[in-house]
Amino acid sequence: MCVDGAGNVYVTGAGESTGMGWDYLTVKCNSAGVLQWHDRYNGAANGEDRANSVCVDGSGNVAVAVGRSTSGDLYATGWSVGTSDNADILTMKVSAAGALVWTARYAAPENGSDIGLRIAVDVQGNPRVLGRVQTGAGGSYDGVTLGYRTDSVSQFTNRLNSGGYGEPGGLALDHDGNAIVCGSYYPNYLVLQYNGPTEVWRWTRDFGSGDLATAVGLDDSGYVYVTGRGDFGADAWDFVTVKLNRNAGIEETPGAEVRAAEFPTICRGMLNLSALGAGRATLVAADGRRVMELRPGANDVRHLAPGVCFVAARPGAMPSGRVVITR
Repeated sequence: MCVDGAGNVYVTGAGESTGMGWDYLTVKCNSAGVLQWHDRYNGAANGEDRANSVCVDGSGNVAVAVGRSTSGDLYATGWSVGTSDNADILTMKVSAAGALVWTARYAAPENGSDIGLRIAVDVQGNPRVLGRVQTGAGGSYDGVTLGYRTDSVSQFTNRLNSGGYGEPGGLALDHDGNAIVCGSYYPNYLVLQYNGPTEVWRWTRDFGSGDLATAVGLDDSGYVYVTGRGDFGADAWDFVTVKLNRNAGIEETPGAEVRAAEFPTICRGMLNLSALGAGRATLVAADGRRVMELRPGANDVRHLAPGVCFVAARPGAMPSGRVVITR
């Protein structure tokens, strides 16, 4: 669901009807909740068709599954069963009045089940789609980024080429129209930037087994924010959120402070233990090896190898916490 600047509400997903099964369904309601129009799409194979999400872009323009062009047209993506009985990525354009303008279908060469997950529009109104393609039996997947013109003509197709170990998560566009894509290149966090068909930047980081970045966003200064999950041991997933400078990688925080929380502290340079009080603590590696003694205030960790460590606190000191040392 999303809301435009006039307070109109747009909802997309799937609706079931007799003899047609599940179809794309998008509805528009005004600010009072009164239905303005609804649009249903049934694929040519009369199979299962589902749209995934709805958002609003930075200018307040609406789109189904991320944005709407300045003309008020809506774009939706999801999946639709084709003639081969496998799902294809289906992207559609709907006018501001709710009329279908065009559809574009993408079926990967592997002829598996392909799903459109996210869609955004660039400053020219061209839709960009992030999807997942099935590369083999048993849950082997790859990520794909599709670029279309406003008239449905394909501009580019970017495959991650992960060898079946890729899982797409999130999509965002910067002010220049570059696509920022996040996900997993097993077992690592993965963030990519595409300028049209060209990959111009890549960042990966191993926070543990089975890492997956699920959402990405940008601020007005161009910094990239990524969040998702990481396995730091103890049979539990943790939230992992990073801030990236596309010119340098993780944004360094000279005074990173350990906090008692359910997520780790990411540290590059100095580890600040201002909350330590009068007690002392030891930095311990994941295998139990003692790395260094910590004191209240700033601790220089620039000489340490990247990895996951734990702060083992003395009685009367701050609670223990996880620390990710990066470079």
